[in-house]
Amino acid sequence: MLRHVIIAVAFLAASSPATADLVHVRVVTVIDGDTIRAVMPWGAIERIRVLGIDAPELGERSPCPAFGERAKLHLAGLLRQGPVTVETGRRDRYERVLGVVRVSGQDVAPLMIEARLARPYDGGYRQPWCGA
Repeated sequence: MLRHVIIAVAFLAASSPATADLVHVRVVTVIDGDTIRAVMPWGAIERIRVLGIDAPELGERSPCPAFGERAKLHLAGLLRQGPVTVETGRRDRYERVLGVVRVSGQDVAPLMIEARLARPYDGGYRQPWCGA
């Protein structure tokens, strides 16, 4: 019995997200302009927050949901252009994986900023995207 427990713990340690720095993922959905849901190599479906940007909110939380929808569609278009990798990091307070998201090796954060659909973000106070 103890042998099975040791083998199971060794397997979980080898396949857990804590051991992966750069992983290939399959995007399941784009939640908004800075968050995706993806299948990780170990089979889990994770919410991944694109590190380094803040995009406009969607739905009831946003005074301008159309702008949030544009950001979401733009990110979805970028992620369809090639293989997606994530350089995993820690989790945020919402239990999302924080990571650098790349498509065909290119970081999507600067591309979203260049398109004026996201702003640089380091975890501090976020500025509103449109009038209250």
